[in-house]
Amino acid sequence: MGFLSKEREKVLLSNRCSGTFLLRFSESSREGAITFTWIEHDMHDKPVYHSVEPYTKRELTAVSLADIIRTYKVMAAENIPENPLRFLYPDIPKDQAFSKYYPAPNDTPEPMDEGNAEKSGYMKTELISVSEVYVNTHQT
Repeated sequence: MGFLSKEREKVLLSNRCSGTFLLRFSESSREGAITFTWIEHDMHDKPVYHSVEPYTKRELTAVSLADIIRTYKVMAAENIPENPLRFLYPDIPKDQAFSKYYPAPNDTPEPMDEGNAEKSGYMKTELISVSEVYVNTHQT
């Protein structure tokens, strides 16, 4: 969405289904950064907004924004990580919007030893972003 205030962001997301998110430039980062916010609804159907700490150029150099969106997780109440991001604003399924930017399976770097993880003795890893969401029962 580009430059968008937090207040305008909430207005845009307010009547969307849970899991709808939008990307915007962070107001708080002097060097420039990108953040995303998604909406959920509490048990009384009141909107609850979650924004992540902005990603700077440094982080985005290590992991692409599409990969962050694809692999982002929050720790659910049962301590099970889940991806809350379902629809890019206004209602585009996340994978439909970003899949062309996901790396192809053969684009992943090969382990250094023999080009095979089993032969090198290393398990394949993936960088993911995980947040813990705290439920505020007094949120307005």
